[in-house]
Amino acid sequence: MEHETRREQKYFVDLLEGRMNFLPVKAVKNFQVGDEIVIKESLPGEWVKDGHYQPGSSEKLTGREIRRKVTYIFDQPYFGLAPGYVVLGFEAI
Repeated sequence: MEHETRREQKYFVDLLEGRMNFLPVKAVKNFQVGDEIVIKESLPGEWVKDGHYQPGSSEKLTGREIRRKVTYIFDQPYFGLAPGYVVLGFEAI
């Protein structure tokens, strides 16, 4: 299955250049190991408030995107992970 998410430019560049091979996301989708995730780059702006996407806000995408394959899903509420969130580990495809 394919999922889509967006990240601000500063995090997108870390993902693109391979310094970041994980992604914390809200667990609103049924992520599974083997899924593909499309990460779109967005400019900093009002669309993110406190790290959360604000529906209906003015989001500006740059047109750049990367694809990754989910290899691990960390979903334990301890170690500081907020309820309702997961951390996806992935590899380039």
